Amino acid sequence: MTLSFTDAAALPCAGYSAWIAVHDKLQIQKGQRVAITGAGGGVGGFAAQLAKKAGATVYAIAERQHHQRLLSYGIDAVIAPEQNVALEIINLTEDQMLHSVIDCVSARSGSMMSALIRYNGHIVMVADQFDQVPLLATTKALSIHEVALHGTYAHGAPEHIAHLANIGNKLSELVADNELKSMVEKILPFEKLPEALNCIKEKKHSGKVIVYVNG
Repeated sequence: MTLSFTDAAALPCAGYSAWIAVHDKLQIQKGQRVAITGAGGGVGGFAAQLAKKAGATVYAIAERQHHQRLLSYGIDAVIAPEQNVALEIINLTEDQMLHSVIDCVSARSGSMMSALIRYNGHIVMVADQFDQVPLLATTKALSIHEVALHGTYAHGAPEHIAHLANIGNKLSELVADNELKSMVEKILPFEKLPEALNCIKEKKHSGKVIVYVNG
């Protein structure tokens, strides 16, 4: 199988961040329960797919316009932010709580979700970082992780940069083999760049918006 230029364009930087969250930080195992906020976006959508592929039970929190697409990936349950997310998670896990959370929304969202994580669980912050630890020390002993791709080049060693290249190769193979969806929804020519940006700004899309250059 080969990877199209369109699918390749949809992978960075969201796919890389999702891979680091799922595999490098959480090392998700089969049977674990994972919740992902902002799952309708790029990082969240890739993370949901990768976590499910790793064998986790995945609960995605996303706006309703993304629900059908996320369910098509085999996600176990999708919850809208306006629902009582905590109650839904408690019911879905049968009060067993979550092994981990990947938060792609905000520190406030991450803080709220941290209450749903079991003892010795983990939370990965993608979109924001905590100003302070969301729970008191010596309570649930949560491990807090951060994903920041720009740090690879600012502070990483050559092996960290090589690891990013390896992630890109693995993501490309998964998409080419149809084991991972690139989530491309709309493809527009460069002349329609303002339309593409407006679509993203107004959140009218569900998936990736790709712009191509003729040449």
